[in-house]
Amino acid sequence: MHIGQRECSFCGAGRDVIGARTSIVTEESGKKIGIISCCEAQFGVARTDAPGVAEFGPWVYRAIRDLRATTDSIIVSVHAGVEDSPWPSPYIRELYRSLIDAGAAVVHGHHPHLPQGYEMYGGGLIFYGMGNFAVDPGMWHDYPNGMWSLAAEIDFGSTPMGWRLLTFEIRHESGSDIIVIEESSEKEREQHTGYLEKCNRPFADPELFEGLWQEVALRSYYHHGARYMGFSPFQRRGRLKAALSEIKGALINRTPRRYDHLLRYHMIVCESHRQMLSTALGILSGEIKDLRSEAARRLADEMMPWSLGVVPA
Repeated sequence: MHIGQRECSFCGAGRDVIGARTSIVTEESGKKIGIISCCEAQFGVARTDAPGVAEFGPWVYRAIRDLRATTDSIIVSVHAGVEDSPWPSPYIRELYRSLIDAGAAVVHGHHPHLPQGYEMYGGGLIFYGMGNFAVDPGMWHDYPNGMWSLAAEIDFGSTPMGWRLLTFEIRHESGSDIIVIEESSEKEREQHTGYLEKCNRPFADPELFEGLWQEVALRSYYHHGARYMGFSPFQRRGRLKAALSEIKGALINRTPRRYDHLLRYHMIVCESHRQMLSTALGILSGEIKDLRSEAARRLADEMMPWSLGVVPA
């Protein structure tokens, strides 16, 4: 791939599924680094007869095994997670840890649109969410934690692997519409450090971590998940008003639009969205034990201000 006069190596997307799954190898300070890139199932995944992105699957573990024979270290980049959540789900945590167990040195998680926590595990390094990196500040000013991101400086030649965390701000250049990405100031870094400590703290407290995931699932369900699936009116309004709304909608638009089908497809096929829906519905139906606590609620209120008042009392 060429951008202007510069060559850019990439992986995780291609003209077909084989191309999308092809890893790359780069060299840094005499060390060969293998890179695998993939994402949760969604619209736009590559198929045998269509271009797109590489859907996560068992092939990732085979790719790690193959790269272990020819490289010094492996990075797996995964586009996954629930949007606007400061914490990964227990499923994502287990998944990323399994990639380290399989031989990856670093798991680079991204997609939630804001920074999540990180941890050392089994000699490897896991970043659950690195943040937006580069977005239009005008569209994200209401999401302050969507306006900065993480980066890491990693020394693959040291044993154990050395690394340093960096944070970057996303903003408009003064007096122009040019978007700049620059390293955080000392004051900004202090604020980000406090935020990240609250992201990381639940990793050492399984009960708090599970309760927070349930908070995330229910808040995301009431905020958008149920609506995208087409049954949110029954959660927020009286049954009569909801029924009338459904009848009106059916009369105006008897056939669901393609976009509606695509939204529902995305909510079901994407594992993080499916986990969010199944967790929320499991709690609401009584099939899953409600493990939310006052500590989890307070922390979710603080870290997810957009969700305040979303869940009915």
